[in-house]
Formats: sequence, structure tokens, C-alpha cells
Amino acid sequence: MARAENSSGDAAAAAKPVEEISTQHGHVEMKPLRPRVDREHDLSYPRVLIVTRNPSLAGRAMRALGGRAICLLARDAVEALSMMLGVERGRRPRIHGALIDHECCVAESLDLAGELAKRGTGVLMMSAERGPEFRQLAAAKGCLAVIARNLRVHELSRLLLNAAGIRPRAGAKARGEERLRRLDRLCRRTERGARPAAREPHPESTDQVGGNMECAAAMNQVTTATEFKTLIKHELDIEQLLRTTLEFVLARSGPTNAAVFLPTTSGDYSLGAYVNYDCPKETVDMLLDHMANTVAPKFEKSIGILNLGDARKLEEFAGADAAWLGDSGVIGFACRHEGEVLAIVMLFRDRLSPFGPLLVDQLKTIGELFASQLARVIHVHHRHLPKDKWGCIGDPPECDDEDLAA
Repeated sequence: MARAENSSGDAAAAAKPVEEISTQHGHVEMKPLRPRVDREHDLSYPRVLIVTRNPSLAGRAMRALGGRAICLLARDAVEALSMMLGVERGRRPRIHGALIDHECCVAESLDLAGELAKRGTGVLMMSAERGPEFRQLAAAKGCLAVIARNLRVHELSRLLLNAAGIRPRAGAKARGEERLRRLDRLCRRTERGARPAAREPHPESTDQVGGNMECAAAMNQVTTATEFKTLIKHELDIEQLLRTTLEFVLARSGPTNAAVFLPTTSGDYSLGAYVNYDCPKETVDMLLDHMANTVAPKFEKSIGILNLGDARKLEEFAGADAAWLGDSGVIGFACRHEGEVLAIVMLFRDRLSPFGPLLVDQLKTIGELFASQLARVIHVHHRHLPKDKWGCIGDPPECDDEDLAA
């Protein structure tokens, strides 16, 4: 069984958890994980919510914040309202500032602005429609300003930081603004050299915006598939394949607990490999062995990725066994090849750090390629036997009579 754990020996190591993968044949130390979850829960950082489906706008807003605040992204009003409900239930720190792209949620943008403003959030509305009537409606809902979509980064930075109540550090305001101006000029120069300048889309051209987002998502899937396939296509050792897959998933999910369960000929599952992020080292093996017997088989009939992000969904899915996972959000899926389940993959961590939609899309691609390579490994290792003698990949290794005599 392959295993991955974050371990620390002193205060410095605790600040930068080190992931260690161990197998029956030795230990390999990996690079430290960036402690992003700790920063996410640091209440000294203001939170700024960006509501948009436009990747370019989201990138500009993040550059404008310049690391002075934690940036929360929502693709529409539904995701933004979900974050607000998390604040009210005490599961998330409050949202200090917000930038709403009017074109991404035209019908709900003003209502969303009103709900955020009522909760003490400084709201900016970004829109191509900036006439006096729209400005009055926005102001009535509590918006601090209606701003242009082509605003420069340094101007957007000033407005966003002010909306979130973030004051410039003494002596740093002029330097920061000049740095943002230089960054803005560099980005604009790069964009002009890479492609012809494009006109700002009309508010009614939502089909074109949606098509661009779908194209970006498709390109992301192609990139993920190419990288992962290149990593595993020559890997025929099951332990190394499991290890490589978990490393690849961890690089995209951030710090998380993860496990791969493999089917056995008895009809249940065994623990093939795992990553331990925050489970007690003394009990993690017992916990995951129990998950292999109880929770893993429940994913067998599921199609696609199951994202069990709240307690109700997890309890409906796992029943009484949900208590073993505490306050964790869970993602799980079955890896199938030609209709046969070859592995169950499960990720879980604190619900305050939910798994995003981008990761879900990536896991779909990873699961398909992982199942295909597992099938290849099984075929290569059992090619000298008739198929009815192959057994299952999760069966314990067989030992011959000489091994027993030894």
C-alpha cells in the first residue's frame, strides 16, 4: 500500500508541512506544501468577492488587489449567495468588498448588490450600462459606484481597496500605484502583441461570452489530459501509478486528504494508497480501512463526480458512516473501464475549504485516464493467464510455497 503523509518535526516544519510518500520499499520526501488553507482562515486578511464569468476581468481584479486581500470568485449570483449563506452560518469570515460584473448576472445583479450591501459589504457594480437611471438604481441598492468595464488596473485597485475598507500603508501608496501602472502597461503591451485588440462585447452578446467560457474550460481539460497522460502512459507498476496519480491530484486540489480504494475478488475494497493532510497519524489507517469497507462501495453505482460539500448531502449518501468524516466535505468517484469499476477515488477536507468547480472538471478527465491506465497495468501483469484467473487489483499479493517455507 502506498501512503502519503504531511509530517513535521518542529515549529518551522509545522508552518510548512512536508508531504512524505512511503511504500513497502522505502521513503521519498517531496517538496513542502504551501499552507494556503491557513491563510484562507487568517481573519487578518480582508475578503473581496469577484462575481464574473469573464476570466480576463477576474485576473485584472486579482492583480488590482495585489495580495492585500483574499480573492473569492463566484461565477454567478447563485454561487455568490451560497458564500453569503456560509458567512451567516459562521462557516466563513465576512466579505468586506465585492465587485459584480453586471453582464454575468443581468437579472440578479442589483438584487445581489442589495443583499451584500445590507450585510456591510462595500459593493462596486461593473457595467457597460452607466446611464443616470442605472446609476440611481444601483445607488438605491447600496452600490458605492458603477464603474466602467475597461478600467485600468491601478484605478480598479484604488476603488476595490476602498470598497473593502483597506487603507494604503503609510509611505507605500505612491509606490504601489506606480507598480500597478507599470504592471497594467506591461499586460496591455503583452495582450496587443499576442492578439488584435478586441472590442468590449455588447451586454446582449451573452452567447458569445458563454462560448468563450466553454472554450476556456475545454482548453483546460485538454491541458490536464495531456499533462496527466504524459506522466502515466509508461507507468506499469501499480504502486508508482497510484503515487503519481495522487501527486497530480494534490497539485490541483491543494492540501487535502485523499484515498484510492481498489476492488478485491471478495467483492469489497482494500486501501491502495492515500494522502494524509490533517487526520491523526495514529488513527488514519483505521479510519481509511473503515471507509474502504463502508463508504467506498457506495460510490460504485455513482456516475460522474459526487461533490458532497455539506452535512446533509454527506449524510444522505453515507448514512451513519458520515459521522466518521466529521465536518469534512467529500468528493468521490468511480474509475471505470469498459463498464468495470477498477478503483474508487475519494478526497475530503474541512467544509470551510470547499472543492471548486474547476477541480471537479479536472477530476473527470483524471478519472477516465487513470482507469484506462489501470486496465493496461492489469492486462500486462496477467497476460500469461486466462482472464478468469486474473483476480482483482486490490487482492493481497500472492506468496508461493518457497516464500512460506522461508
